[in-house]
Amino acid sequence: MASTVAGSGAASGGQRRGVAPGAELMNGKVLDNFGNGQESWVIAGMEWAATNGADVISMSLQAGVTDGTDPVSQAVNQLTEANGVLFTIAAGNFGSARETVTAPGAANQALTVGAVDKSDVLAGFSGRGPRAGDFAIKPDITAPGVDIIAARAAGTSLGTPVDDSYTMLSGPSMATPHVAGAAAILRQAFPSLTPAQLKAALMSTAVPGPYSVYEQGAGRVDVARAYSQKVYATNSPADFGYFPFPHDNDTPVTRTIGYANHTDADVTLDLTVDVTAEDGSAR
Repeated sequence: MASTVAGSGAASGGQRRGVAPGAELMNGKVLDNFGNGQESWVIAGMEWAATNGADVISMSLQAGVTDGTDPVSQAVNQLTEANGVLFTIAAGNFGSARETVTAPGAANQALTVGAVDKSDVLAGFSGRGPRAGDFAIKPDITAPGVDIIAARAAGTSLGTPVDDSYTMLSGPSMATPHVAGAAAILRQAFPSLTPAQLKAALMSTAVPGPYSVYEQGAGRVDVARAYSQKVYATNSPADFGYFPFPHDNDTPVTRTIGYANHTDADVTLDLTVDVTAEDGSAR
C-alpha cells in the first residue's frame, strides 16, 4: 500500500482528467491479481486507510448479497463512526433483479453507488435494491459507469485497452470513483461536514431519473450542483422503513427532514412532497 498524488491526465495531454485530479490518493491493494481475496484482507485495507488520514475511501469491489450485517459492511459502519471517513462503495454487478446490492455496499453508513450511462440510463448490470432482508433503500446514488476510460496499470489488460495508459470498462466499480471524487471536492469546500452530512449533501443534490428509489437511490450525482447549492437536506430520500404484514394502519410513521444552510445569508425554502412507490409511480 502506498500514498500518491492523483494525476491530471498528463498521459492524455490533460484530456482524461478525473473528477478530482488534485486529490491526494492512498492506494491500497487488498485483492490478488485475479480480483479475489478474503474479507479479512479487505477489512485490513479499510482500517489502514481510515486510521492513516483518508477522508473518503472508494471501494470498487463486491462480495455476496447481504442484509448489511456481514463483517465487511459492519466494519464500514464502525470505521465511519470511529474515524469520520466516508466510504463510497459499488452496488455490485448483479443488477436487473431486485435485492442485488452486494456487500460492503449493503452497509448503512456507505454511500452506495449504482451505474448509469452518459444519457443517465440505468445500466442493466447495476445492483438494485431494496436491501435484502429489511428492504432498506440501496443504492444511495448513481454515477457514470458505462464505457468509462480510466487509468490503466502497466502490464494489465482489464477492459478494453485504449493505449498504454488508459483502458475502457463498465460497471458500478467505474461509477464509484466518480462519487468519491465528488465527495473529495465537497469535503474540501466544507471540511466540517461529517460523513453523514457529506452523504446527504451529495444525495440531496442528485438528479433523479425515471426509476424507483430502489433502483437509483436519490439519482445521478451532480457535483457542480452539490458544490454551488450550499443548502442540503440532512436525509434524502426519507426511508419510512419496512412494514411486515399485518401492520397497524392506525399507527403513524413519521420522518423528519432537516436542512443545513452553508451560506452566510438567510434562505427561504419552498418545499413540496413527492411520495414515490416501490414501482416508481407517484402517490
